[in-house]
Amino acid sequence: MSISPITPQVNSTSVLQQTVQTAQAGQTEKAGETTQAASQSTAAATTNQPVVDKVTISSAGQSALKEATETAAQTAAEARHGDRQAQKLQAKHAAQASAKAG
Repeated sequence: MSISPITPQVNSTSVLQQTVQTAQAGQTEKAGETTQAASQSTAAATTNQPVVDKVTISSAGQSALKEATETAAQTAAEARHGDRQAQKLQAKHAAQASAKAG
């Protein structure tokens, strides 16, 4: 009995499968690069836009702001029409003015 050397047999199906797998891997890498580039450009576009915060002021805050920014003429007009807060403010200013004068 003689022993013959074993020669590797090349299966054409396995070579074809390897070629297809290699091609698919290349396409996947290219698709990944494209997706990565697109996400980077999207990230760059969003960082260029300013951040805008919306602030809501309560009605009490709005009233306080209105009272704090009104002019002396507006306060006098409100005091003449019976606004108690305006009358107190006028009395306070009058007391301060008399303290400085006297």
